Amino acid sequence: MASLLLIGTLAGQPAMNADVHLTVDSSSYRTHTKRLELPAGTYKACAKLKDRKERCRTVLVQAGTDNAVEIPLDIKEQ
Repeated sequence: MASLLLIGTLAGQPAMNADVHLTVDSSSYRTHTKRLELPAGTYKACAKLKDRKERCRTVLVQAGTDNAVEIPLDIKEQ
């Protein structure tokens, strides 16, 4: 097992008061941060803030490690 901390961020800081939905594979969490204990593997982690576009990252989780992943919610469309 490994520890994965997902953080939805705004302007580089945790979105403490924001209504952020974090999703790992098919499990959804309504919070700005979430620490999960997961088996080693590759996961799709997403964050969504209100009416903004959902942002996703692919995360490699290695057994016996602590991982922290920031998902910026305020990236401008290019």
